Amino acid sequence: MSIDIELFLEIDRMDRSSKLFKKPFTNVNKINLLAEGSFLIRTDYSFFSAISDVLIETGSQKPLIQSRGLPKYISKELMRNLSLLIIKDDEALWNGIECISQKEAEKNIEKNKTFYMDDKIGMKTKNNVFNYEYYSSSWLYLDELLDAIKHHEIKKEELGDTVQIVISIMKNWEKMNGNNSIRCVFCFSG
Repeated sequence: MSIDIELFLEIDRMDRSSKLFKKPFTNVNKINLLAEGSFLIRTDYSFFSAISDVLIETGSQKPLIQSRGLPKYISKELMRNLSLLIIKDDEALWNGIECISQKEAEKNIEKNKTFYMDDKIGMKTKNNVFNYEYYSSSWLYLDELLDAIKHHEIKKEELGDTVQIVISIMKNWEKMNGNNSIRCVFCFSG
């Protein structure tokens, strides 16, 4: 069985010159996915162990930054990608949308397998739960990602193509929009 990472790039569109700007990614209305969908990173295990504690072997180096879970606030698009829509127990499944019955959602919340996600986009409703097929979610800014890779002494040429593309996109975005204006949010599947 292989382990994969689904990695999303979120951007903060808050005007950094505004007096209202205090900290990146705190205004849910200004957080967006850079592109619809995710980067699927397959079997890049040295990279996985650099950014997460999922694949730590006995005696191996721990990641520089421990897994944090999902950020406090995320984009609506990211929530749609990572959540299950709660439907009434007798309601038919919605075509093309990942759903879960109210009863099943409550059962999995009790077992600590999932949690309500609506508050992460500033909503007080309870219509969505985290898709528990994903695990060990976390997030990193570009400087943290590069530090984690350096900490594990991974050379650029040892990184997979997808990881190199992600880093390039993040560097270019920060060059245009400032530090910590983009972050990668990721979780494992498989």
